[in-house]
Amino acid sequence: MTEPLKKGWCPGALKPMLSGDGWIIRIRPQFGYLSAFQMAEIAALAEKYGNGLIDCSTRANLQIRGVREENCSSLVEELKSLDLIDPTIAVENSRNVVVSPFLQSSEAGELFTRLKTLFLMEHPILTALPPKFGYALDCGERRFLAEDPADIRIERTVNGELIIRPDGCEHGKRTSLDQLEQDILGIADLFNKADKSGFPSLRMRYLDEKEIFKRQQAELSAPISSASKPPVGRIKNDVLAGIEFGRLEANTLASLARLCSGVRMTPWKQLLLLDCELERLQQKKLPGILLDNEDPHLRIAACTGAPACSQARLDTRNLARELAADLPKDADLLVSGCIKQCSGKKENFDFSVVSETDGVSVYVSGKKTDPAEKGSSASWIYKNIKFGRDKRGDV
Repeated sequence: MTEPLKKGWCPGALKPMLSGDGWIIRIRPQFGYLSAFQMAEIAALAEKYGNGLIDCSTRANLQIRGVREENCSSLVEELKSLDLIDPTIAVENSRNVVVSPFLQSSEAGELFTRLKTLFLMEHPILTALPPKFGYALDCGERRFLAEDPADIRIERTVNGELIIRPDGCEHGKRTSLDQLEQDILGIADLFNKADKSGFPSLRMRYLDEKEIFKRQQAELSAPISSASKPPVGRIKNDVLAGIEFGRLEANTLASLARLCSGVRMTPWKQLLLLDCELERLQQKKLPGILLDNEDPHLRIAACTGAPACSQARLDTRNLARELAADLPKDADLLVSGCIKQCSGKKENFDFSVVSETDGVSVYVSGKKTDPAEKGSSASWIYKNIKFGRDKRGDV
């Protein structure tokens, strides 16, 4: 089995990626919001140009799958008319922004405007950053994105003061709307110039906090405590809905558009449906929509898998469904079709099934487990699925 190719970048709309089921066109909604009209149009375009399947990514984006190469440019043109396409690849690559779905526009309208202007500048400091370098706007009254990947975090202190915090640092620099753009450029420039030799990947969290701030006259403050994401279901006038493995059928997205005024994207493979009635949504019983907090599929991350992903060697989704019924309560599971682990890292899950270059392995809390070991806490996996063992005892 050959080693999966690590491309080091995510697909976009102006720079799509080829997968096993065709080209992937990734839509990066402006600051995590889509209107009901945009949702319905995306669903129609997924049917018209793709295979009718849409993925919710861990970067709070949507991906239209199965697009033929000759249809990519036509699809992008139609997305442009919906104000869903950046003007250049440089802007698209730089605008990796995840926004807390609970951050209201009234709290961050001016912030959105200033950041949009900053990205449109195509500043050389920002365009020099790695393709996966990203930002988290988590500056509401509560902080919900602390566990989600980002390199620069914009948050608030317990006193409501705005801070900019490099990922991995306990403290952030106090900032303001007028100073924020320069602070972003300053931290990004330090990252570009830092000695990153020997690091496993080019990410902010590997740099030393004292090194980042030592040349700045920075007044540092800690962010407010992080909050757990709420359970699926009604949240005031909205509904937080889980999406099984992050996969939506186009018809399902179109139906959701008729039940809400818009959606705020999340990096959790869940959607915050705005002005939505929970009872009406429950009655529809839409495929892939998870509204019961006891549903084990809410605790399972499974990548696209084979055959749709050309890198995968495992039918992840069907395997995950087989394993769901016996998933221990309060435990979570990762099923990954290759060693890249695009849907999460095995160290962050209680149980993981990973297709590796020499076979399929099972991990418990990130550590490889021998299935021949009696009393293994992962025994429920082995008795449900016959993987076959190699001489090392791996499944």
